[in-house]
Amino acid sequence: VNKSGSSPSGIIGIGQSNVTLATFELNAQGEDIQIQRADIAITGTSAATDFAGTVKLMTDAGATLYSVAASTASLYDDDTAGNDVVTFSTYYTIPAGTILKLKLVADASSTITGTDTAIGNISDIYFKRMTTNTYGTASAATAVAGNTLTASAATLTVVNNASEGNGTVIEGGSNILLGSYLLQTSSAEGVNVSSI
Repeated sequence: VNKSGSSPSGIIGIGQSNVTLATFELNAQGEDIQIQRADIAITGTSAATDFAGTVKLMTDAGATLYSVAASTASLYDDDTAGNDVVTFSTYYTIPAGTILKLKLVADASSTITGTDTAIGNISDIYFKRMTTNTYGTASAATAVAGNTLTASAATLTVVNNASEGNGTVIEGGSNILLGSYLLQTSSAEGVNVSSI
């Protein structure tokens, strides 16, 4: 079990939906592996009130293996020693010699504080070896952590488009450019401009 190179880093928009907190890669070696349980956690400075809806562990293809209310306190207790292991609602078999990407996904609350941090973690992945019919636990000693994500409010700046410059207009002209402006949002999230 490893953190994926595609695991996100940077900014979480306040109130942003379907935030991928971390992406993990599970590599099945030798024989098919069926994953059945895991310990998932959200560490950093975030708390249960910082997220809304559900927290989901999903495959990269969009299948949900486990979901829990975002208000569940055990998600945020920083206990990655196997005390919060949950059973998947759907077991998933990884064919031998292949890699499965798992994503930990949540909705940021509109009350999350800017500069709060969140780190998705997974550990104690309990699995069944499908050929030998034996069981094991991967990543039991330490949690595999994603990158640190920081909450930030979306902003919008409006400035004059200096590339247009000053000009002269002809009396009676039509479709005359009177002004040009640049609207730019922060890297936290996109914005919807509803009125000007």
